[in-house]
Amino acid sequence: MINAASLKKIIADQQDELREVSRLVSFVPRDISTKKVTDIFSKGPGLVVIQGVRRCGKSTFAFNCFDGKFVYLNFDDERLLGLTAEDLNGMLSASYELYGPDIECFVLDEIQNIAGWELFVSRLQKTKKLIVTGSNANLLSKELATHLTGRHYSFTLYPFSFREFLRLKKVELSRNLDGLSTKNISIVRALFSAYLKEGGFPDVQKYGRLFSQSIYSDVVNKDILQRYHLRAPATFRKFAHYVISNYAHEINLTKTGKHLGIKDPHTTNKYFGYLEETYLAFGLRRYFHKLKAQLVTNKKSYAIDPGLLGAVAFTPTASLASVYENIVFLELLRRRDYVSSVDEIYFWQGDRCEVDFVIRNQKSFESAIQVCFDPSQPQTLEREVKALLSVKRELKAKKLTIITDSEERILSESGVKISFIPLWKWLLS
Repeated sequence: MINAASLKKIIADQQDELREVSRLVSFVPRDISTKKVTDIFSKGPGLVVIQGVRRCGKSTFAFNCFDGKFVYLNFDDERLLGLTAEDLNGMLSASYELYGPDIECFVLDEIQNIAGWELFVSRLQKTKKLIVTGSNANLLSKELATHLTGRHYSFTLYPFSFREFLRLKKVELSRNLDGLSTKNISIVRALFSAYLKEGGFPDVQKYGRLFSQSIYSDVVNKDILQRYHLRAPATFRKFAHYVISNYAHEINLTKTGKHLGIKDPHTTNKYFGYLEETYLAFGLRRYFHKLKAQLVTNKKSYAIDPGLLGAVAFTPTASLASVYENIVFLELLRRRDYVSSVDEIYFWQGDRCEVDFVIRNQKSFESAIQVCFDPSQPQTLEREVKALLSVKRELKAKKLTIITDSEERILSESGVKISFIPLWKWLLS
């Protein structure tokens, strides 16, 4: 139990720290509009849950949704270690004493650290405007969902996209990308090269590329090892490093586990699940017509941010094609979660060919995407085109695209149009 005086000091410190950070760092408009959040609160109490990897900007986003007029409670504060669900009312009382009884808005950051927090939130959201942020995909748990009665909205926030990265760098582009001057294209391409190295974590812009390592370490140690009390931390660290380093490749979890000395395949499945829950890595399933086949085959692994790849992965000689593929996957996630939550993303394999991404919207396949850094070689071009034509025949994919480093054109093959577009331009389209 933490006494009331200590709670008030901690809450006041947290308010000052967040406001100071918000003063020093200008807000970069995100690809998901704050209006989606403010609409929930336009008619009174409600709840918004913002999930996402550590340090991707969730608290700053919340700050701007409430225009700075809220009480911020950060449960990732080491001074709150040992806090229990029974102490949450004490936090509430201390907030009222500090800022008055008429507080309407609260931001609860990483509250999943407190066991049994769901009942407190479900009770508070009936009379208050709440934003709950957390770095675990299970934040909107079944326990919380069972008790929700009012308006609520949940979404995942990701590190900066390339478009957001340009806003951070004060570069504004017209919507007509085809009308860009040679000078502006060279500026954008130079910033795209910087984005490949730095990635999209906001704090990396302040503290440098090595801060990506710090984020990775915090997720592994705080969000996984401490939270799940893993008994073999060294083995898990090796597993996490292996997965991050093999981005844009299929991973056989059973073989990976044996290689690392993990005897039980269920353990490797759980380990990969922890990486997904904390947004460090994602597993992409291969498309099959039967759901059971999708569930038992290997996944392709992708990492949360391109900057993390250079800072953490032990494959410095990996081709840019793999980095490009990882970036495309992340952008597809953003477009799905920010705009069209019904999209499903898979990879596809046919007869001696593979398509990196197929996007299914309800009952039809809207598009198929190949990532090919340099399709100028005849054999490479033939392989990529053959794969897209195969997926066109089998899945009736409507739009076929090859994402490249610089090539841009339309190819007509067997009566089918295939668009070639540079990655930087596709990311801004």
